[in-house]
Amino acid sequence: MRILLAITSLFVVLVSHCSATAIVAIFQNTAGQSRIVFGVDGLQTLVNGEGKLFGSHSQCKIGRTDSYFYAVAGAAYSPDRSYDAYRELQTTLSGKDSFDKKVQLLEAVLLKEMNSTADWPPPAIVQVFIVNSAEFPNYYIGYFARDAWGQWRMLPRSGMRDSIPMDTRVVVLGVRDSTPPSNDRLNNLLKDAAAAVKQLIREQAAQHPTTVGEPISIVEIKKSGVHWIERGACEQ
Repeated sequence: MRILLAITSLFVVLVSHCSATAIVAIFQNTAGQSRIVFGVDGLQTLVNGEGKLFGSHSQCKIGRTDSYFYAVAGAAYSPDRSYDAYRELQTTLSGKDSFDKKVQLLEAVLLKEMNSTADWPPPAIVQVFIVNSAEFPNYYIGYFARDAWGQWRMLPRSGMRDSIPMDTRVVVLGVRDSTPPSNDRLNNLLKDAAAAVKQLIREQAAQHPTTVGEPISIVEIKKSGVHWIERGACEQ
C-alpha cells in the first residue's frame, strides 16, 4: 500500500505560536470502497489581543451544517469576532448554491473579514477542511496565511476535490514543526484508521500541550452515510 503524507508547515514572519487545533484526515480507497476518516482535537485555547494565552476549555471543533462537516485550524476567529470562520462556514454552507459556489463565496468573505481586522494575535494561519457528505467524496481544503506585508491571502494549493486518491492519503493540518512519520510506521498505524487519527493528534498534543489536546472527536464519512467513531466534545 502506497501512502502519501501531506504535512502542512506554514512559517509566517514574526509568528512564534503554533496553530491551535490539530486536524488529521485519512483518505482511503480500498476495493472500491472509499471513505474519509477525520478527527479534531477538543482543546479550545483562549488568546488575548496580544497573543497571550489566558485560559482553555473543551469544545467541539467539528461543525455541521446540513450535509457539510467542517473544521478550522489556526486562527478561527479574531479577538473582537469581526472575523469568525465557524460563523461564516455555517452561514455560507446553509445556502442553496452548489458546493463550488459556496466555497467561492466563503473564500471571499473570509479574506474580506481577515483583512478588515486590525489587530491579529498569532497564529497567522487559517486552514479550513470541509466534507460534503451528500455528494461524497467532494471535499475542500483551504489554506490562508498572512504575507510579509500583513495581508491575508489564499495559498495556491487550496481547492476542491471530487475523488479519493487510489493511494491512502494522510493530511495533517495545523502543524508547524512536526516530523512526518515514516511510511513503515504509517503502514502499521493505518491498520486502524481511527486509531491512527487519534495517535497523530495525540502526538501534536504532546508537542503543543497548551494549544492542542483531548478530547478528540472522530467521524467517518462514506457514500453510504456518516458514522461518529468517537464524539469527544461533540456530544450533540
